[in-house]
Amino acid sequence: MPHTTPIGPVDATTVPRFAGPATFARLPRIDEVDRADVAVLGVPFDSGVSYRPGA
Repeated sequence: MPHTTPIGPVDATTVPRFAGPATFARLPRIDEVDRADVAVLGVPFDSGVSYRPGA
């Protein structure tokens, strides 16, 4: 069955990077995960600094 949503980061020319919810690797947000093979939860990120992920 083909995917109904594109796989990969959102195009920055279509949706600016500062708009929308912050997601892991700027991938599209998926609310229904019944067909997911892998889930990433609790990825640390410090939004108080620029480009320095971690706790």
